[in-house]
Amino acid sequence: GETDRVPTSADDVVIPDTSSINNCELSATGGNPKNVKSLELQANGTLIGNDISIRAYGENGSGRAIDLDGIISGDLSLTIQTNAATNVDLVPSSGTIKNLTINHADCVANLLHNTSISGNLTITLGELACQTGGSGRTLTVAGNTRIGPASGGADQATLTALDQDLLLGSGKTDDYGLTVVKGGTFVGGTGTHTIGSINMADFGDAKCTLTSGVTTINGEDSGDDYAINIGGDSTFAHGSGTVTLTRASDTRIRNSGAVLALNNLIINHASAAYTLASNGLTCAGNFTITAGTFSTGVNKPLTVTGLCNIGGGILTGNASAISLGGLLVGSAGKYNATSGTTTITAEDTTGYAWDVNGTDSFDNNDGGVTFDLGSGVDSHIRTGQSDGANSFHNLTVLLNASTNTLTMRPNGGTVMTIEGNLTISEGVLQKNTHSHTLTVTGNVEIHSGGKIDATSASGAMNMGSLSIDAGGTYLATGGTTTITSEGDGSSGTNGYALMAPTGAIFT
Repeated sequence: GETDRVPTSADDVVIPDTSSINNCELSATGGNPKNVKSLELQANGTLIGNDISIRAYGENGSGRAIDLDGIISGDLSLTIQTNAATNVDLVPSSGTIKNLTINHADCVANLLHNTSISGNLTITLGELACQTGGSGRTLTVAGNTRIGPASGGADQATLTALDQDLLLGSGKTDDYGLTVVKGGTFVGGTGTHTIGSINMADFGDAKCTLTSGVTTINGEDSGDDYAINIGGDSTFAHGSGTVTLTRASDTRIRNSGAVLALNNLIINHASAAYTLASNGLTCAGNFTITAGTFSTGVNKPLTVTGLCNIGGGILTGNASAISLGGLLVGSAGKYNATSGTTTITAEDTTGYAWDVNGTDSFDNNDGGVTFDLGSGVDSHIRTGQSDGANSFHNLTVLLNASTNTLTMRPNGGTVMTIEGNLTISEGVLQKNTHSHTLTVTGNVEIHSGGKIDATSASGAMNMGSLSIDAGGTYLATGGTTTITSEGDGSSGTNGYALMAPTGAIFT
């Protein structure tokens, strides 16, 4: 090709082996960026970037807009404005690309190899696809990845992954790792992703679907103090994957206009407190705290369809409504309960709806716990590990049918305590077959369809007062039932220590 002039957007630029000739050095003279049709850097060729950008408008005869096999020295940025699908090889033998920009509505830039960007990735228009012919490509961006033109309609700019691993702003704190603005779309695929933090603009035309694999969030934008910041009008989907928060310092997550919907969520850094700053959080799968603290904030409901497993660290419910598909708390974990109501809707694979270990793994905060279990579920409650430890305040049993059973048992010690009232709305509450004592300091109410069955246990039953509605049943322990006070009227006992009208069963 011609060598006697400055290249233009119509020229395929080839830099050959420069080991025996002068290196190609970019200069600000003549403007920045430099326009080419395509760029090829051959093996042993050196291109000195000098913080200049090259803008490619087309592709060469091999179907490549950019083809780097030689040496990049200094900072070089690239902009691809090819108006069609094209392939890009952004892996020089030495050095890296500083910033990469995709900026044409018809451009689909396909990465040919595992690619690292030392600065920022910007997809203003068009698509960057981390695959070619079905072969996965890893993409690493040290800086911020920004998708979308911030105006116009949906799907103008897209980052597409299939089974690729992405690392976008890993550990970054001076900006978000991934920013999706109006017109931008992030397609997560199925790979393993590490993202410093995620920011979605407050527009319906900002879209993000996470990978169905694992997304690790390990940073935040320290200016906003958010690890996840989802605009309420944006389109955000969890992709049926897992989100793991591993930032080592305190941070927040939110959806500014609605409940934040994730699938599986894992909290895993002992030095951090994670606070829910949105209108609530739902997990379609499981919620796991391995280490660290998660706080719902004030009146921020938390709903977990699957199991809440606090193996280590702390879940703090404040005054929020909490609904969990089973609760498992290890000896190194703790549930600081909401002062409202914790509702348990399912059980774990071992048949426990509530399995709390340790001597200080549950603080009821004067809140209530309701077991509202689904159809056909017979389940268990286990508390421990010493007498009276991890006591309930107010406990309500609401099973699907009068024949379903919830069995209480301590995990060490012989005494189980309910500091407030016990209400059996539907189903059977029983102690296990050992000589354990159940003490209820407040009122016990058994409604129609409810039953306390203590006939198989010899331990004592202690309660403040006992009220049995017509259709309710109390089958006493083989030991001693002790009633210590009378009802306060508000609980339906109307000043009676024992109230069992016609139709109630007391034996």
